[in-house]
Amino acid sequence: MFLSWMAFDIPPRAMLKAASGTVDWMNGEQFHLAGVPQSLSYPRSGGAFGLVRSVLSSPAHPVISVLFDPYHHARPFGKDVAYHAVYELSVSGKVLRSYADVSEMRRRSEAFAPWLSAFLLLNGIFQLSVAARASMQPNYSLKRTAADGLR
Repeated sequence: MFLSWMAFDIPPRAMLKAASGTVDWMNGEQFHLAGVPQSLSYPRSGGAFGLVRSVLSSPAHPVISVLFDPYHHARPFGKDVAYHAVYELSVSGKVLRSYADVSEMRRRSEAFAPWLSAFLLLNGIFQLSVAARASMQPNYSLKRTAADGLR
């Protein structure tokens, strides 16, 4: 968790690559545009996910244009496909989710990560101290054996 927060960074708009096409397939957040070699992912943290999903799965098959990060990708465990994050999405030339909107929503959704990481770290330290204290206590057993003598 902490390492994923440390690695999170929104690339500058100038470093993003443009791509356009119709949607070949969509599976949750992931989708593929015809004629584009990369598979793409519109993150839920980008905001308006329901609207984006309905446009991407539209039977009208409009032309979708995106700006995505060509240098970084996520590969789900056990899958051979790598997904590149989308930072801007347009439908038939009209911007549906702008770079500014997606970036701001992702920043907001990631803002809790340092707090959660700090809480988990402090909780782990507390749990270790409780376990250490418990292991230092004498272990008095009420169990009697035949050697103790039964009266």
